[in-house]
Amino acid sequence: LAFFKAAYDMFEADFYVKADDAIYLRPGKVCDLMYKKMVYKSSWELLGNEYFSHASGLLYALSSEVVGSLAATNNDLRMFDYEDVTVGSWMLAMNVKHEDNRAMCDSACTPTSIAVWDSKKCSSMLANCVF
Repeated sequence: LAFFKAAYDMFEADFYVKADDAIYLRPGKVCDLMYKKMVYKSSWELLGNEYFSHASGLLYALSSEVVGSLAATNNDLRMFDYEDVTVGSWMLAMNVKHEDNRAMCDSACTPTSIAVWDSKKCSSMLANCVF
């Protein structure tokens, strides 16, 4: 919660992306994906119409509207042992829409991967990847 409050106070953004440090991330592809979604839908609706039990902690993006709502709380949100489960529970309580885009956390390093959960798989391809 402190992260989202600080990020919201420090940066004006359409989306706030949380990524683990153990993934291989192509920031340009994340930006392209978020832009494509914004062209067709309001950012509040980008999360889809259901939510899983957690936010798959490796990588997820929250709209500025959602983060703004979190930033406005009085720190009275329920916390769990794991940050992804905590964020998932908040999203359920807020009744936001969820989009499950597996390209945001691929298991293989391909030219279309946005993020790969095992960065070691991409280490030999780094020279050939298009950012």
